[in-house]
Amino acid sequence: MRRKTFQVVIACLFVTAAWNTKVSAAVTIDFEDYAIRGITPVANVPGFVAVGPTGAGGGLSNQYLNDDGVVFSSTLPYVAVVSGAAFGAGSIGGVASSTVLSYVDPVDITFFVPGTNTPGVTDSVSIQGDPIGIPSQTATLTAFDINGNQIDSETLFDTGSEIWTLTDSGIHSVEFLFPGTNFGYGTGIALDNLNFGDVTSAATTTPEPSSLIVWGGLCAIGLLFARRQFANC
Repeated sequence: MRRKTFQVVIACLFVTAAWNTKVSAAVTIDFEDYAIRGITPVANVPGFVAVGPTGAGGGLSNQYLNDDGVVFSSTLPYVAVVSGAAFGAGSIGGVASSTVLSYVDPVDITFFVPGTNTPGVTDSVSIQGDPIGIPSQTATLTAFDINGNQIDSETLFDTGSEIWTLTDSGIHSVEFLFPGTNFGYGTGIALDNLNFGDVTSAATTTPEPSSLIVWGGLCAIGLLFARRQFANC
């Protein structure tokens, strides 16, 4: 009976620990693997170079959905993968309604359960600006929940290689916005090194304290039963 009591204790401790522990696996996308994703980067000439909706036209939308659970969009339903920016061949920028590269159009990043169309959430997102800064200008990264409500935002001066970071539970999407002019020609901020935490289903919820109380009660009953069985032996 001592063994049964011990087994009950171990089971309670294991399930309680698992219930309260969340393992977050960080994902980093540096956009350097554009070739294997069928994307041909466009030249870094905002306002002039056209960006097509497919990889062959420099467009990036759902090419990272299966592996990482992330979809990109701008004023049009895709962003541009850019070559020749300060980062080199792998960086991204927005796309204007006229289909040209535009750093003043938003870069929207939305999370899904990898490999599905199930809306997902994460608890942290960061992205880096290019190393050529113009300290007098700013840009903002804003996070939204599954219902489109703003959760948080961060505005930074463009000092060069700055990193916008948001750490909040329930982030379903983020939007990067640089309030410049003239498509950001000569002033825009190319983006790279997107980093985010583990993406889970937006429907997944953390057990409420009341649920943990119920579980604790069940463990107590199990222990009491085991001890009574031991006493009757």
